[in-house]
Amino acid sequence: MDKNIKVEFLRAGLKYYRLCTERLRKKMDLVNYLSWSAEDYEEVKLAVCEINSEIRRAEEELEGIFEIAKKSDMQIPFEETAQKFSLKKEEKYVLIILFFRQFSEKYCENTIYDILSLLDIEPEYFLEKYTIFQNLESKKLIIVEQDERYAFPLNWYVKLEPTYLQKIFEYFSVAKKKNVPKNEEKKLEANFLTIRKPLLSFDKIVLPLEKKEAIKRALKQVCLLKELNKKWGLDSTIKYGRGVSMLFYGPPGTGKTATCEAIAYELKKKIGIVQYSSILSRWVGDSEKAVDYVFEEAKIFNCVLVFDEADALFGQRMDESNSTDRMHNYMTNILMQKMERFEGVVILTTNREFALDEAFNRRIILKVKFEIPGFEERTKIWRLLIPNKVPLAKDVHFEELGLKFELTGGEIKNVVLKALVEFAERRLPELPMRLLIKYAEEELDEKRMIKNRVSKIGFNNDKVLKTSLRVAY
Repeated sequence: MDKNIKVEFLRAGLKYYRLCTERLRKKMDLVNYLSWSAEDYEEVKLAVCEINSEIRRAEEELEGIFEIAKKSDMQIPFEETAQKFSLKKEEKYVLIILFFRQFSEKYCENTIYDILSLLDIEPEYFLEKYTIFQNLESKKLIIVEQDERYAFPLNWYVKLEPTYLQKIFEYFSVAKKKNVPKNEEKKLEANFLTIRKPLLSFDKIVLPLEKKEAIKRALKQVCLLKELNKKWGLDSTIKYGRGVSMLFYGPPGTGKTATCEAIAYELKKKIGIVQYSSILSRWVGDSEKAVDYVFEEAKIFNCVLVFDEADALFGQRMDESNSTDRMHNYMTNILMQKMERFEGVVILTTNREFALDEAFNRRIILKVKFEIPGFEERTKIWRLLIPNKVPLAKDVHFEELGLKFELTGGEIKNVVLKALVEFAERRLPELPMRLLIKYAEEELDEKRMIKNRVSKIGFNNDKVLKTSLRVAY
């Protein structure tokens, strides 16, 4: 009976939370109704009403479970707490939402604004309802993380007080470390990140020694963070900005992604690469929430977070002349906040130099420029990429390859793959130098062709001016 009550509560509570989330999403859709037909607007409005009815039924089901548990002398912690401190219904459901929010497939951090929105409280009453959080905090049931950047408390973060949360976990026998009930574990999967195990270690990366050492020094901050918190209470004085943010920039094929893998390998973590197609949305509010989910997935899966082609999201803020500029700036602010609160490693990579917003610039502790490798680096890359088991002809000289062909690591990898395929296909006894030279020359030719095509695209200033005038008139 004890087990059944617990299972029934977890099922009903998760259903209640998901309905609240769906209602909020639908209500946000209504904000965009100006671009809809009247029929579409009425359809969404009707859907919100139906969800409200389902939420009322879910609340009745939860209250019924509370009553059964009480009669069975197995009172559920939320109801027990509500009675002990004479909590109002809204206060009790704030605790329930904070608990189940971490079990969502898209678990995210909570601001007071988020929680009040989920409770379907109208914005004009938000400040008035702030007393809910003051009361719960005074009872040591929640922690409100004040942020001096925001005078408005609605932007402050809130979470269950660890001791109280531990009590709830013990009651339900939930695996706290995984942040998910056992019967929900299989449903938890990354929606906004591509997560994989790193394949390369630092000894497989060819970088100038000073750059490699600078990266390793930066990583010590992450490795020692828990020790500093425990020994000196660092988290009591430095509330945020304890993670490590890096920017890797330079031409394609120079080792940026490979170095990200080596960092994850060094930290014994997975690597999580952001899927931009999952973040960017035409609906107001969806992209911002997706950014929330990106950082929470990185936290849940304990991975090094990589924003590839970072210039797509981290460019400079704009003068707000239209709604698109405002949304871009809003996204920039959210990214900045999330990066600051993330206690792991965030790496931005880009193939080109771009104007990084000053807000991000101040928060990035290490910027590394990846350049076309020099002769010595190229020679090392040739040696590393050809496996030791491959029989080499006597005429193969890595120094000659490194000296003669100014290729990036990615381009050398292409050469090696093509040469090994032909070597295996022709069943040669040894890999000859001529095959490596053949494909190295092909790679250089292709590189020149691409460069020539790019240089021919575009116009000089006079042509641009004339074209603009012709279009205007």
